[in-house]
Amino acid sequence: MTDNNTGRITELALIGFNHKSSTVAEREAFQPNRKELPELLKTVFSFEEIDGILILSTCNRLEFYMDIQKGFEPLEILKRAFVHKNLNFNKYAHIFYFYNDIDAAKHLFRVISGLDSLVPGEYQIQGQVKEAYSIACEAKTLNKMLHKLFHAAFRTGKKVRTNTSIGEGSRSVSGV
Repeated sequence: MTDNNTGRITELALIGFNHKSSTVAEREAFQPNRKELPELLKTVFSFEEIDGILILSTCNRLEFYMDIQKGFEPLEILKRAFVHKNLNFNKYAHIFYFYNDIDAAKHLFRVISGLDSLVPGEYQIQGQVKEAYSIACEAKTLNKMLHKLFHAAFRTGKKVRTNTSIGEGSRSVSGV
C-alpha cells in the first residue's frame, strides 16, 4: 500500500501476544495501564516508520496494529517503545506472534468475534476493541487505513454475534 501523504510503501503489521502464547507473568512485564496508553501510542506514532497505530491492551492480550513502513521489523518498534522498562527481549522472543496485511486483518476479525478468546464467544472483547479504537482516535494515531480496518472489524463482530449462536449463554471469563 502506498501512503498518499509520504509516497512510501507501507503494510498492515500486527505484533502481539496473548493467553495462548504467554504466561500471566510474561504479559504483566509489558502491560501498560489505561493511563499510559495514550502516551505509548503517541511515542510509537512518532517513530519515522509508523504511519498509524492502535494498541489493544486487555488482561489476556497486548497487540500493536500498525501501518508500518514495508520491510521494517515490528519487534524493533516494541523494543523502542518499551526501552524504559529495560526488558530483555531475548527472554521474551518466544511469546510474540506477527501477522502482516490480510493475516493481520483476519486475526483482528477473529479477536473481535470472540473466536480468539480464553472463553470462545466471549463478548467483552468487542467493547475492549472499541475502547482501544477510541483511545487511538483521541491520541490521533490512526490513519485512514486503520480507521477503515477497525470499522470493518466492528461490523464483522456485530454480524457474527447477530447471525450465529457464538454469543449465547455465559460468555465471559468472569461468567464462566
